[in-house]
Order: sequence, then structure tokens, then C-alpha cells
Amino acid sequence: MSKYVIKEGVISKFLVSIFDAVARGKTDRALRALQHDPELQKVIKELDRLKREIEKKVASEKAQDPVFKRAYDTFDKTLKR
Repeated sequence: MSKYVIKEGVISKFLVSIFDAVARGKTDRALRALQHDPELQKVIKELDRLKREIEKKVASEKAQDPVFKRAYDTFDKTLKR
């Protein structure tokens, strides 16, 4: 049994940093950092695929639905403050 104690804060920070890297388009950097863990690499690749899928869906909704576009633009403006 391991002598090390992993606190929840460390795991949370690790997960946030992975999500942040994928969200900012730095997936390759995250994959290189985790080159010795193929399972986490699979998860990161899946996250990147889902991010691209969501971006495509949002872009098509914005093009088709003016109400969605207005709501999205309002939300985006609020986040950038």
C-alpha cells in the first residue's frame, strides 16, 4: 500500500488543468505531458473530439436560429467582462 496521501485538491487541480488545456486548444501539449499513460491520452483525445463536435453544433445553431444566436452572443459578452 502506498505511503502517499493524495488530497482531493490535487486531483481537482489536475483535472481542471487537463480540461483547460483541451479548451484552449493545447491538446498536443497535454498528450505529451502524459505520454506514459495511454488511458489518459485516450480520454484527452475524446475530450478534444467532443469539444470540436460541440463547437460545430453551436456554429450550426447560430447560423440557423436567430434566437439562439442572440442568446449565445449575450452569454458570450457576459463572459468576456
